[in-house]
Amino acid sequence: MPVAAKLCQSHPARPAFAVCMKCRKPLCQECATQWDGIFHCAQCLTVQRGTTKQGRQNDGLGRCADRRILLIRAPLSTTSVLDETSDAVARTAAPWAGVLILTSIPYRFLQVLFIERLTDLGASAMHYGHALGELALWITIAFVLSLVGRAVFARAVRLAESGGEVEEREARVSFRPLRLRPAALFNYIYAATLVELAFFLSLLTIVAVPLTIMLAGLAIGTMELNRDVGLAAPLRLMAKYLKSGRTQLAVTLLFAIALLATWINIDAIAQVVLWLSNAFAGTDVARWSLLIGSRHFKWLAVAGAVLILEPFWVAANVVLVRKAGAQESGEELRLWFRELRA
Repeated sequence: MPVAAKLCQSHPARPAFAVCMKCRKPLCQECATQWDGIFHCAQCLTVQRGTTKQGRQNDGLGRCADRRILLIRAPLSTTSVLDETSDAVARTAAPWAGVLILTSIPYRFLQVLFIERLTDLGASAMHYGHALGELALWITIAFVLSLVGRAVFARAVRLAESGGEVEEREARVSFRPLRLRPAALFNYIYAATLVELAFFLSLLTIVAVPLTIMLAGLAIGTMELNRDVGLAAPLRLMAKYLKSGRTQLAVTLLFAIALLATWINIDAIAQVVLWLSNAFAGTDVARWSLLIGSRHFKWLAVAGAVLILEPFWVAANVVLVRKAGAQESGEELRLWFRELRA
């Protein structure tokens, strides 16, 4: 029977997340603890740690390992985050990157439509409050839908990154990423909404824009770590991981450069297609040239660039938070040895 079909023995209302490799007891995410890459329940973990501690009395480490003090600091760097991001996206692209993009398309293109409407109306926009308000309502609905898609993809990445969480006999593609915990999803929607409002306000200052993008990344990166619904809990969790702000700022700036490059490439590809159509097919591209040179197409190209990069951005933030947490807890030692064996 697949793990997901069982219930936690200590918490019967919760679905099983893993199985203790010693006593085969089904465990929820809270009860399951990894030790040397293997899941244990609390009782078996106590026995295992006691055995390990006795075997290490004369190894020169004392009680350092038992207290989970950091022994070897695996590098939390921009390079390591981006390397793991590419692997994570490759493992989750089908079908979860598609879910992310499909749920994000309405929001991104409604944003473009709203910007176009405001730009065209200019000072007279206040006279069209009802129409703009209705459009804003649809944008809000599309925004929440995009957050759900983002949460599903983030969970898929975290499951893919957590080696050993899926038994070998389970199907490689399952519906586990769709099983979002309500508390985690609610906290994420709440935190992401606050960050989105801060982002639009920060456009007036420009300088604060990178900070709000970093906070948006922390909101999705820490989503799975939220246990209980609360207004302050998700914000405290995000503040905790701001300690890795230097790496996150570097990742954010790299994605900003990638966004610019992607936007330029989309525009260049459109120009090349027009040129080839005119040169080899003799197509009259005058109207298409006007469209591609228009402001509307430029905004659509930006939206398209965001959609292309969004899976990588979400995965990068999930990987960054996981590595930062591993660095604090000592789990990075196990990850480091796993990387050496790979």
